Amino acid sequence: MMEDLSGLKAGDKVVLYDGGWTYPEGRVVTIDRCTKQHLIVRPTTFRKSNGFRVASDRWDRVHICLCTPERLAKIATARDKHFVCNFQYASLTAEQVHRVAKLLRSFKAQHVEDIHGEETAK
Repeated sequence: MMEDLSGLKAGDKVVLYDGGWTYPEGRVVTIDRCTKQHLIVRPTTFRKSNGFRVASDRWDRVHICLCTPERLAKIATARDKHFVCNFQYASLTAEQVHRVAKLLRSFKAQHVEDIHGEETAK
C-alpha cells in the first residue's frame, strides 16, 4: 500500500477505507487541511508517509489512498450492486416488474453462455 501522499493538498480527493460494512470498497472524501506530516480529513488525521490514521494501534486498518481510476471503478460497482440489491421492487407496476425480470434473465443467460464458453475453450 505505502503510496506517496506527500504531494496532496487541501481540496484533493482520496479514497478512505474505514473498515466499516457500509463502504467496504472505500469511499471518496476530500482532504480538509494539510500539515508537513499529516493530512486531515475531518475529524481524522492521517500520516502522509503511509496513509494510516494517526494514533492508531497496529490492528487499526483505517487509512486513505490515492484516487485511481481502478479504485473509483470498484466503488462505483459496489454502489450499483447495493442499489440493485436494495431496490424497492414492490413499488413497481406489473409491467415494470416484467421488464426488470426480462432484463435480469438476459444477463443470467449471457453469464451462463460465458461460463460454458470458457469451459469448452479449455
